[in-house]
Amino acid sequence: MRHLLNRVATVRTYDANGFDVYGNTTYDETDRGPYPCRIDVTRSVEQTLDRETVRTEFRAFFLPDADIKASDVVVVGDTVYRVDGDPIRRDGMRDTHHLEAILVEVRT
Repeated sequence: MRHLLNRVATVRTYDANGFDVYGNTTYDETDRGPYPCRIDVTRSVEQTLDRETVRTEFRAFFLPDADIKASDVVVVGDTVYRVDGDPIRRDGMRDTHHLEAILVEVRT
């Protein structure tokens, strides 16, 4: 599996830590990784109603020790992806073989 993971990802978490002077939530940013990964495009949709927007979905594969949650952001190179839903652990014969996550990139 490791030879298929041709990219390197950083997982970014934003944890609420309080409020600013306007009452907006403020966040601490924490990076984890680097994690080897593979990212494959699964779907791309273009909307042109209000403004032109392209939403692209990807399936990302990670080693089972990757620490990824639904509320995280994945950064690969200069591209930032949002994790869409809970990542799925895929079991092998003895234990977890790999982790899969759906990632979304939205461009306007």
